[in-house]
Amino acid sequence: MKRTAAPKCSPHLHFVTARTNRRLKLFRHPALGQEFLRALQELRQEHSFSLYAYVLMPDHVHLLVQPSNGQISELVKKIKSLAARKIVARLKAENRQTTLAALRKTTTGRKRHTFQVWQDGFHTVELWSGWMIKKKVDYLHSNPLRKGLVKSAKDYPWSSYLDYITVKRPPAWLYKDEIYDQLPLTSRRRANYKAFVEQGVDKEIKQFYGKGNQLPYLGSEAFRDWVYGQRNTPEQDVNRATRQVFRPSIDEIILQVIRALHVTRETILTSGRGRVAPNHPRGMAMYLCLEKGGHTLKDIAQAFGLAHYESASTIIKNFKLELQDSRSLRTKIKLLL
Repeated sequence: MKRTAAPKCSPHLHFVTARTNRRLKLFRHPALGQEFLRALQELRQEHSFSLYAYVLMPDHVHLLVQPSNGQISELVKKIKSLAARKIVARLKAENRQTTLAALRKTTTGRKRHTFQVWQDGFHTVELWSGWMIKKKVDYLHSNPLRKGLVKSAKDYPWSSYLDYITVKRPPAWLYKDEIYDQLPLTSRRRANYKAFVEQGVDKEIKQFYGKGNQLPYLGSEAFRDWVYGQRNTPEQDVNRATRQVFRPSIDEIILQVIRALHVTRETILTSGRGRVAPNHPRGMAMYLCLEKGGHTLKDIAQAFGLAHYESASTIIKNFKLELQDSRSLRTKIKLLL
């Protein structure tokens, strides 16, 4: 598997993908899926990290995870190592010689391990925007449905989806409230989230991931890392605190657009009626509030004087389409990144 250079220290959430050696479909065996989840549970007792969502596909795993110390490479290495030991031990206990033979290494290497459960390295995408966090969780939970493994996402036992849509108590190491906070819903969260995922992944998500997009951030990486290092926030509270302190507010984003485009606040906050020319500063500000500031559609709609969050969604989608076709708009966006 192609290795993604992970940052040495990052307070952000990460969408992690790790693939099995030779793309063996290890997690078709329920016992091996159980061993992987046991590894997560044991590590959570010894190391401080937050897991928001997961799915075990036959030959790879997806995790939405945030290490409290920011060391994502170190955390993924520990997850893969402990899970590998447990998987090999279970294969030996069940005398699955064919699978063990497929995992056997041709060369022992420096560490002299006999078996290799995982491909080298892993792929990670840092998630800063609340919109991107929600999209990744939706993509993750609908993965078994998209791949044709089940007819309904709720029928797949090896993901956190059931923890999101049922009233059962989730594992102590799984955090879902932070993801619910990204939804523009105040009631019936489980039912509405289920309805969304069961519809499958829409065209917009497929196009976005198909291009390998990663979100740029407002503010320099060095500055954010320095601020994170100076924090007084307890480690157990860092998840919510990083979102509240580090992301730019809606007012800050509006001010940046005003300065970059030399327009007035009234231009950005005024909604045109009827058939009028596109208000690019307004669309740009709303776009940045969602994708770079991580604000919910409900909050954006309220800040920009819209009655419903669907209106904010429509304006942002229209701006995205114009952004794809306009080099001038893309140049202006770069001024704010």
